[in-house]
Amino acid sequence: MKLVWPSREYLASYVVALERGWSPDNIRGRITAEEELKRIAEDADAFLASMIDREAAGPPLTMLDGTKVPRIPGYRKWMWDGEFCGSIGFRWQPGTEALPPYCLGHVGYAVVPWKQGRGYATAALREIVNDAANEGLRFVMLTTAPDNVASQCVIEKNCGAFIGEFTTPPELGSKRERRYCITTRLTAFASCVTCDRPLGFDANCCIVCHRVFCSDHCVIREGVANCADCEVERRNREAAGVGDADVERIVARVAHDVQATLGSARAAIVEETAARLRLFEDRPQELEQKVVDDVQQYIHDGFIDTTWPSCPHHPNHPLWFSGGWWQCPEKGRVAKLGELASA
Repeated sequence: MKLVWPSREYLASYVVALERGWSPDNIRGRITAEEELKRIAEDADAFLASMIDREAAGPPLTMLDGTKVPRIPGYRKWMWDGEFCGSIGFRWQPGTEALPPYCLGHVGYAVVPWKQGRGYATAALREIVNDAANEGLRFVMLTTAPDNVASQCVIEKNCGAFIGEFTTPPELGSKRERRYCITTRLTAFASCVTCDRPLGFDANCCIVCHRVFCSDHCVIREGVANCADCEVERRNREAAGVGDADVERIVARVAHDVQATLGSARAAIVEETAARLRLFEDRPQELEQKVVDDVQQYIHDGFIDTTWPSCPHHPNHPLWFSGGWWQCPEKGRVAKLGELASA
């Protein structure tokens, strides 16, 4: 089995799988299959082009409840062994491992029933994890149903670590899911691009070009590394993006809330997160949202506090950030960003 980019060469076999009842979407199921058959019939070339969308240029995504949400960069590859075997998708946000709440994981895959049990999903996931490393991701998150033992085995064979169970948002069916994390292991076999020295734990991935360097051959500012070749490009991006005053305001407010609830030792991650994300965002409000989301995911996934920041109305559940406010899904606004101490 090999992974291939969707193309006319493989399309007829893909259509057969859809017509036999298979779907590439484990959440929307047959709805997605019917939609794709219609799109292929109307304009096959446009459908194939939509499978690779690194700029998130496609239309909004439709959730189970009919709501529309923004698309994020991503692409799909097809499993092929002489005929279509399945699909695996990868999506991410530039400069961060964080995902929007409506996206449950970086990777999703589905093998046609008549090709299951051959190790195809395991091999496909292994290749996609390498793709994630090439995009600069340090880890990928995946989810699967508690009773989907086969999928869990696929993840575990790729060194996936079980994080915990959770309930999906209403727009995704309010179902129980299991969350896993796979590190991309950028440092496992890497050597410094400049001196070719094996890196081990002394690996620094350039935020601009994604190449890996030892600490002697990179620049680290505010916790974020870049190589000498990309120093000018990084400074140009900083100058063209969100201004220093806005970045400092965002860092101060998020760091205040982290310190007020977890102590000062955890606040350093805020500055590093903002320094990384500002290279990919030129709107202050969007940067603020992404910094909060990334910091919150870091705190949750690292088991520092899986309910951070805890809701005063429901202590076992976290508040969520939107529109400048920490909010309870049921009670609404609780505190402005930077004011959690007074909540």
